[in-house]
Amino acid sequence: MHIVHITLGKTEMQWQYQVNRMVHLLVEEQRQAGWNVDVWCIADRKAGNYGTSKNALVFETRGGLLMELKQHIMDNPDACYHFHGAWSMLFVRLSAFCEKKGIKFVITTHGEYSYNKLFGMGLLSRCYFSWIEKRMLKRAQRVHTMNKLEHAFLSAEIGNEKMVYLNWGFKSRRPLVQLPKNKSFTIGYIAKLNDNWTELQIIIAAFRKFRSVYTDAEFWIIGDGKGLTEVLRYVERENIEGVRSWGEKYGSEKDEIIMQMHVLVYAPTAKDLALPVLEAAACSVPSIVAVESNIVDWLGRMPCFQFAKGQSEQEWIKAMASVFHCYSGEQFEQSVEGMRNLLNETFNWEKLIPRYRKLYQI
Repeated sequence: MHIVHITLGKTEMQWQYQVNRMVHLLVEEQRQAGWNVDVWCIADRKAGNYGTSKNALVFETRGGLLMELKQHIMDNPDACYHFHGAWSMLFVRLSAFCEKKGIKFVITTHGEYSYNKLFGMGLLSRCYFSWIEKRMLKRAQRVHTMNKLEHAFLSAEIGNEKMVYLNWGFKSRRPLVQLPKNKSFTIGYIAKLNDNWTELQIIIAAFRKFRSVYTDAEFWIIGDGKGLTEVLRYVERENIEGVRSWGEKYGSEKDEIIMQMHVLVYAPTAKDLALPVLEAAACSVPSIVAVESNIVDWLGRMPCFQFAKGQSEQEWIKAMASVFHCYSGEQFEQSVEGMRNLLNETFNWEKLIPRYRKLYQI
């Protein structure tokens, strides 16, 4: 079977949480398994390719037209097309074209109908979903989700028979040599700081109160984006001590910073895939995870992992204290073993890739 992944924009190779980067990782695994796979990118221009977009077909949109892409689809009518993302009129029009021509396609939503969006939508957005997005999803032969709340919502909206709930995989970049922890109890946060600044403000406010008791604690931020300036202004305005911004870090340099942390905090973003939690687990670092996250169900048996409601400052404080005390007993070693099993079993690409065949059995 020939599978063609269709993405919006070009791939940012270094930032692992970007959707197109995630697609690249999936394609790598599928190709290693011997699958016939290609990637087609829809971009505003062909020039300026970077990252893996150089190894993909790039289709330029002029005024939203997709004529060249449609012709390529018609030249490969037996392929199964795999859309990645949502809330795009380009995908809506492309789905209508595929339905009209009898072309099979599936969609991975990448958390675009996540908890934050589903329950925070205004009337106009809800109408748009009901009239436009829902119709696109119904045209697909399969709809793939990685978030249980999202999966339940879409199952109720379009029927359960075409829904597929399946993890994304994760692979450590290299075997890790453990480094000494930072001398101060260190809480870490990793994100592209664009649309999740509100969640981070609540967490930093919780850290401020936590630090009033655990006075040498530190809060490290890995990431950049337009929201980082606002974060740092808030920290300065409120005179919050112990906060450090590392900016964007990649690969082994990022791993070395994570390994020095004691715990990672994770609040769900619009694209709710908890890769930072898995990166931290690969470095034997537990996490405090917002209960709205899609990864909560996999972490319940690891004692150093804690959970908090995303908007509850008090729950974040309580969770930070619980992890602090976890390091003084045997619970940490139990959690390390749990993290190892999580990566080797639940999120192991080699075990997941055969299950991905279900997506394309249409």
